[in-house]
Amino acid sequence: MLNQGLRIEARNLINDSKVVFEKMNATGMRINRTSVERHLARLTDEQTARLSKWGVKTTSDMKKVALREISGLPGWPRTDAGALSLTSDLAEKNPHLTALVDYVKASSKARLISQLKNLLTGGIHENGKVYPIHKVNDQVGRVYVADFPYVTLQREVRDVILADEDCNLWEIDGKGTELVVLAVMSGDAKLLQVLLTTDFYREMAAEFNGITVKDVTDALRAQMKMLVLAVQNGASARFLGGEMAIPESEAQNWLDRYLGMYPQAAQFLESVKAEARRSGVAHTYFGTRREFPNDSDVERSCASHTIQSFAGEVFRIGMVLMEKMATAAGGRVMGNVFDAFLIPLPKSIPEGEVLAMVGEIEKEFSRFGFPLRLKVTNCGETWK
Repeated sequence: MLNQGLRIEARNLINDSKVVFEKMNATGMRINRTSVERHLARLTDEQTARLSKWGVKTTSDMKKVALREISGLPGWPRTDAGALSLTSDLAEKNPHLTALVDYVKASSKARLISQLKNLLTGGIHENGKVYPIHKVNDQVGRVYVADFPYVTLQREVRDVILADEDCNLWEIDGKGTELVVLAVMSGDAKLLQVLLTTDFYREMAAEFNGITVKDVTDALRAQMKMLVLAVQNGASARFLGGEMAIPESEAQNWLDRYLGMYPQAAQFLESVKAEARRSGVAHTYFGTRREFPNDSDVERSCASHTIQSFAGEVFRIGMVLMEKMATAAGGRVMGNVFDAFLIPLPKSIPEGEVLAMVGEIEKEFSRFGFPLRLKVTNCGETWK
């Protein structure tokens, strides 16, 4: 646990992050209009062809086709609300259900097309920039992005976002922030140790399946990541079963086995749920308190707030640390995407110098008790 001095320092950094977000709101980000137009034309043509194949014109009608395809299949997963599930994971596992596959694609691309259209019809200013508005919600410890929600921009079109002039755009990604948060709050040394490995999802999958790390397939790694996210979000076995296309009883077994690997983390989560049942209140490590007086799924909500909102606070600390680093190097923080920072830095700065800066920020995170590892995932004139 942090001593009082470090706790106060951390709270001050969290509050200081508001200034960083205000700077980001004022400076915006450059957009390549030509790339937007090119992607929009391509995506629109692909969408028209996809829907025409089924004799429909909208994704709503495509959904009806997909539901007809799966409605007679025995044991098809359902959502918590009881509706037939139409998830991308189910589409990937059932490629022979072509209507489902095309509906999932159509739904995803429709959102992307809408984003790009909004950019062209008013999002891009005369100076070639957009100005996303970052709104800090202190009650939940998180930041929301309005006007241009670049955080949801799919990878295939991220090259529409440009670095500042004479800069490279660096993406610096935090690895498993929410898992680090869970390990720190629960004091689970085993979980902390696995998070220091090169690919902790693969390490976890190896232990979970009783195999060596080299025998873990990409599919098994993806399953483990989905299971971890479900635990962090306080998801039910029914929800997990629907997402992974497995029976609820099997999903519960998966949850029990995973939590059995990290007993201290499991005990901590159970204490959060017990407090949720008793009072309907949850709080983060730094004391951000939230009440859920009328929540029908209070255990899930409290678990989510305790972990996810605390992770958001950790990254707000990171925003201030990154801003100091970037400003000293002649750059700035341009964006924050989930566990990643977008930072334009002058092209004259060599990679080794940037990596050294990142290492110093990792040391700062460790000083506050968070052994968070950072990884460079992009460097170029666009956000690729």
